[in-house]
Amino acid sequence: TGRTWILHLCQGLLKRGWKQSTIDEYLYVKQGLLLILYVDDACLISPSKSKIQLEISSLKQDYDLTDDGEIQHNIGTRFERHAGGSMTLSQTRMIERLLTIVCLDSKDYQVKLHDTPANVILQNNADNKTRKQKLHYWSEVRCLSYIQSIIRPDINFAIQQCARFCNNHKRDHEEAVKRI
Repeated sequence: TGRTWILHLCQGLLKRGWKQSTIDEYLYVKQGLLLILYVDDACLISPSKSKIQLEISSLKQDYDLTDDGEIQHNIGTRFERHAGGSMTLSQTRMIERLLTIVCLDSKDYQVKLHDTPANVILQNNADNKTRKQKLHYWSEVRCLSYIQSIIRPDINFAIQQCARFCNNHKRDHEEAVKRI
């Protein structure tokens, strides 16, 4: 089973000097290396390519694994390396999906852009109008939350404001999601 495999892998990693995170059981740390597990995939991260290669060689002694090279895509996120060591993470497909869900067209020049994702603290006003569109508010907030967790931590507060109204959303809340 999956759990048996993870326990076997964990034992092998601990024998090799890896330390398991106390916050996330699928994150391991070892002298300038990070190892992230996701089901049957793993991602090794380090500023040192030689450390990564040494660890891959070590793991290949006990595990049947493949090396797909430098990470380019993982769980819907695109990784783009730049000169000087910086990296850009993007989630184009998820953002396009969200724009479709909230009925916004990214090519529509009538869409109003904002510098900030939120401009007010949302309230549950009785006089707030019902939503204009029959959309899945909960799905919209979940998509935003996923985007926030990977590439846009700066929109966290605005999403939390919207998430408070998943069970009783009105037009102001719909507009707030669109603003984000």
